[in-house]
Amino acid sequence: MTDNNVLKVGDSEGRPSIIIYETFSGVIFHITPLSLPTVRAIQLKAADIYPYPDKSPYQVPDPVEVAFADGQKSRAEDNPDYIEACKKVDSERVKWVGKTVFKYAAKMPKYPTEESLLNAYGEQLKALKEIAILDNEDSDYDNIILNFVLTGANDYATIFQMAVQQVALTPEEVSAGIRFFRARIPK
Repeated sequence: MTDNNVLKVGDSEGRPSIIIYETFSGVIFHITPLSLPTVRAIQLKAADIYPYPDKSPYQVPDPVEVAFADGQKSRAEDNPDYIEACKKVDSERVKWVGKTVFKYAAKMPKYPTEESLLNAYGEQLKALKEIAILDNEDSDYDNIILNFVLTGANDYATIFQMAVQQVALTPEEVSAGIRFFRARIPK
């Protein structure tokens, strides 16, 4: 990247071992690029945590006029309810992968632990909670990351892309990751 707030610190063979990135808010991240096997292992863990639903409840008996045998059932993959349930699982997997890659590969030297970040931004978060409705699903740590650390429009996407720079991402993976760090405004 040619961005002014990115510095690559490499090893003797020129491959970056740490990428230093300054967010719009001024917080410095040290990003360790992940290998393809590491990203794949994270994806497999997400599949283990968020398995697809059992197909049997979504398989319904075929109508007699199209069935080849008595009691033949349709494929779950042909049932719109099963497809929707799988989409929800896929969405959860992508969010989990994004959060996991971010937490594993992106470190803030000034805030080496979640507790140190909470201590630094706790008062600001408390004040924000008095004037805004924050996402109940997100922890205080996640809300601090969202509202005070990654304030630039592309901070999350840039950090994520640096972490998986050797791995091609789908647009859905990038969008889902960005959603994790976007505020939800109730209607």
